[in-house]
Amino acid sequence: MKADHFSTLTGEYSVDRTVAVPAIDALLKLLRERAATAKAWLDAHPKDVEGMWRRHPVPMGPIAVRWVQGDDAYLSAQSGRDCVTIEVHFPGSGSLDARLLDSRIGEGRRMRRYRAYDTGRKRLLADIEDLLCAQFDARPHWGLYQAQSGAGLLARYPGAGAWLAHYRKRNATGRFDGPLTDRLGISMGRTA
Repeated sequence: MKADHFSTLTGEYSVDRTVAVPAIDALLKLLRERAATAKAWLDAHPKDVEGMWRRHPVPMGPIAVRWVQGDDAYLSAQSGRDCVTIEVHFPGSGSLDARLLDSRIGEGRRMRRYRAYDTGRKRLLADIEDLLCAQFDARPHWGLYQAQSGAGLLARYPGAGAWLAHYRKRNATGRFDGPLTDRLGISMGRTA
């Protein structure tokens, strides 16, 4: 992979609409604290962009907030409750700070900067997920970045037990196994 071609990374978390305002306030507080820490780091270490991105990442994209009506789907983030979804977006290479993509520093250094940025953004999304899940019973979006896996993630979804029963019955041969089911620890194992 070249340092000037990498994808966005997004986390999305659904919280009950009754706790949406406190959840957003807590998220914004966390991000303000991280931004202040990142600025202090860069002021003290102006040439260490990699260190700042690795240790003190801040989102460089918008935070989206949407209201979503509840439903009764087994693995829906809105199952059993009207929700507000909070999406935190880290852009890919097309929107990054010029210090990462500076062609004068060479491909190897750009890759080190990218890896620092990628490590930092995953760390911050994990911290956001921890905050929103622990304090506001958030449910992470299945198709976006998730720090949790396995039983802990499935336990956040009230219909997971019923879904697992159907899944095990319909997937006895492992036909529907894949990276997500592996990460959740529910793959059945392919048989010949």
